Amino acid sequence: MVRQQRIVVARAEEAVRLATGYPAERVALTPHAIGAFALRDRFSAGDVWYALLALELGATLVTCDLGQANAGEGIVPVRHIRVG
Repeated sequence: MVRQQRIVVARAEEAVRLATGYPAERVALTPHAIGAFALRDRFSAGDVWYALLALELGATLVTCDLGQANAGEGIVPVRHIRVG
């Protein structure tokens, strides 16, 4: 997004700082493979994992990707954040 000049460097750096300050843990993908395949017509191969993780955790899927936000409607709570 910085290369496309959709966000200034200082804002991107702040986003990275905030994102890396949160505790994280690994989640096994294999148990979710069937669910991922079931959603193949709604999400890209990469985006489906974020939606399934949010669903498993009872969390909101927060994204700046409008396509991903639209795909998640009715499956998982979604919050679309406009950038720029």
